[in-house]
Amino acid sequence: MDSMKIPASIRIEVPEEFGSVYTNEDGSRQYVERRQQVGRSMIRALEALDALFTEEEQFEKACEIYKSIFTDWDLADSQTGPLPKPWQNAKAFEALMDMDMRLTLWVIGLVFTSMARLLDIQSSEEDIKN
Repeated sequence: MDSMKIPASIRIEVPEEFGSVYTNEDGSRQYVERRQQVGRSMIRALEALDALFTEEEQFEKACEIYKSIFTDWDLADSQTGPLPKPWQNAKAFEALMDMDMRLTLWVIGLVFTSMARLLDIQSSEEDIKN
């Protein structure tokens, strides 16, 4: 696995609209962490992929980008358990898509969400990690 330093990130809880399946045993919501800075080259590369879910090659290219954007998560499949961690792991996104397509679309949307909006979504700034 790549030893690249994990960048500053923000933790975003899975919204209640996805149901109780994304609530941990301790009552906390499962979360996704995304790097705070998503550069122009990453955004442009993702925007160029117009058949992300119909062409395997495009999905694989997107996963190679996502693995540098998403730094952590505690997502788990109710049947098979925790998903592989996303940081520097393109295969984690295949596991996510196989588990829940709606959640996958939400996660992907986080790439294009501004930090101001993400902070607004969260209840406190304690979820920002430097």
